[in-house]
Amino acid sequence: MPDGSGKGGFAGNIEEYGEAVLKPVKDEAGKILETAANSFGASNNPQDQAKKQQEQAQRDAQNAKKKQTVMQGLSFFKQQEAVQRQKKQQEDFERKQKETQEDQEKKRVKQIQVEQKGKGLHPEFAARGKSEIKRGGVGG
Repeated sequence: MPDGSGKGGFAGNIEEYGEAVLKPVKDEAGKILETAANSFGASNNPQDQAKKQQEQAQRDAQNAKKKQTVMQGLSFFKQQEAVQRQKKQQEDFERKQKETQEDQEKKRVKQIQVEQKGKGLHPEFAARGKSEIKRGGVGG
């Protein structure tokens, strides 16, 4: 049977392989056609359409509620961020004001020390004042 005649040989194998290959392809093609027919609205049943519309309305309502919740959350976080930013600005302002006051006090003390050195007074006595220096002497 090397000539391909009869059921054996090359011709027989083609039929076996052909059936093994074509059957799954045929089944898949049928599934695809069925799915395509359903997706294009092959069913014009009013009950199905009403149910689909009701389900879509429910999904839309859920999505709107989710969107509202997200927007409220964003608004809350933006408000909190503004409060924190304002608080930080206030703290920075107070810190800078305190630093400025400290710097001015240091400059004032240094200026007093320079003036007292120029007068020849010891800084400790200068802080007491002139009347205490006069009374602070021995015997009197």
